[in-house]
Amino acid sequence: MKQAAAKKSDSTPMMRQYTEIKRQNPSTVLLYRMGDFYEMFNEDAKIASKVLGLTLTSRNHGGTDATPLAGFPYHALERYANRLVKAGHRIAICEQTEDPKKAKGVVKRDVIEIISAGTATEGSFIDEKSNNYIMSVVVAGDRAGISICDLSTGEFSVEETEKIKVKEEIVRIDPAELVTVDSDEDSPGGWNDADGMARRLVTKYDGWKFEQEHAQDVLKKHFSVASLQGLGLDGYSAGIRAAGALLSYLKEQKKSDLRHISTILPRSLSRYAELDPASIRNLELLNPIHTEDTGGTLVSVLDKTCTAMGARLLKRWITHPLKQEQEINRRLDCVEWLKKDVFVRGELELLLKQIADIERLIGRITFERANARDLCGLKNSLFTFPRIIKSLSSGSSNVIAGISQRLEGFGELAGKIEKTIVDNPPLSIREGGLIRSGISPELDEIKEASVNGKKWIAGLQETERRKTGISSLKVGFNKVFGYYIEISKTNLASVPQTYIRKQTLVN
Repeated sequence: MKQAAAKKSDSTPMMRQYTEIKRQNPSTVLLYRMGDFYEMFNEDAKIASKVLGLTLTSRNHGGTDATPLAGFPYHALERYANRLVKAGHRIAICEQTEDPKKAKGVVKRDVIEIISAGTATEGSFIDEKSNNYIMSVVVAGDRAGISICDLSTGEFSVEETEKIKVKEEIVRIDPAELVTVDSDEDSPGGWNDADGMARRLVTKYDGWKFEQEHAQDVLKKHFSVASLQGLGLDGYSAGIRAAGALLSYLKEQKKSDLRHISTILPRSLSRYAELDPASIRNLELLNPIHTEDTGGTLVSVLDKTCTAMGARLLKRWITHPLKQEQEINRRLDCVEWLKKDVFVRGELELLLKQIADIERLIGRITFERANARDLCGLKNSLFTFPRIIKSLSSGSSNVIAGISQRLEGFGELAGKIEKTIVDNPPLSIREGGLIRSGISPELDEIKEASVNGKKWIAGLQETERRKTGISSLKVGFNKVFGYYIEISKTNLASVPQTYIRKQTLVN
């Protein structure tokens, strides 16, 4: 105990900060920002060295032993983080939260996000044609509550089923991450031998987060409702527990209010035909039995979709086939109409190819990771909606009429983006040049100064000469003060009170 205490007291302030942040984020690989690098220490450094192929070094940080160390440049975060997540690790992004130049002592740092297989949202982490689901499961007697979310699209649903059917639903949904209670009592027994379970990340979460009262409070607060009845969750007792716990978990991981999760969809598994794991595998609905095969699955034959959103929806339909005759006939009526009207079908195909992945685009906007090109993609998609409505207007199906109505009312938003963002903006926000002229007089002035800087400075000099009556006034520049106004000593009495004296020279 004395040796341990001595070692801790000898450690540097930076390592004490690191140790505290690591303690608050156990079971993660902590990417600790230090200037232009993300550094990893101790066991995290060993993991990173093995997974990422980084050189493992060591350094003495004030302790009695050398500390294992590995790191990579901050601009390579996406590439290296992606590899860690795909290797099954949960990573915590720790950023500097204050300007190092203004810091007194150790620069303040905090974890801004935790990324795991089920909480990844960036395109480099996930397949655009597949949902990246995270699922939570809680058992209550012979029933099980299940909640499913795709953070990248905001899809959020809840369902209940028999405990013995949990394994089937895990295989059908194929979640990247499974969140369960940290005790065996409420865990779904039997899921751990589900097909492909070895490649899924399983997270044990605090049991009290699954309690009924806590889960209800989380859901009511998030959806701003006084009662869950308005959300259609009557009869979903275990499902509410699963949904509330999952929402708590996601908010903790993403450090966000998740505003893009605006609805929760109660799902009844009685609507769908049962597909056991063996049938899904042997019929090769989504994945080939032999991994080296590139085609031959049902989805590869059927998928003629024009958008990533359509491809994801098709996969959900394949694994959850309808069994109610009325719903099946409604879907077939739409297929029949589109099959007969070749002209409309061809026109819709061309229009749909102009639609961006709006579901995931909205997610990026919510997480404040969208760039100007994303907004232009959204604008172009919204401007395409009226043309799609016009094409669908000849359809007699009530379902098609309902689809048309849901595409209306976005003109104002598209117009606002059109008015604000230039037609071909740069990829990075930091490059500037995103906003059209005329939107902000102050911004226009700054842009004019950046483009015609010398002309602006000369204009400033003439303006100040006229205002002060000092004909010898000059605008100069040096590395210490930046731009400054120089006035001779003989004109000292004419200096305006609004000027601030920075330095006095002999003349």
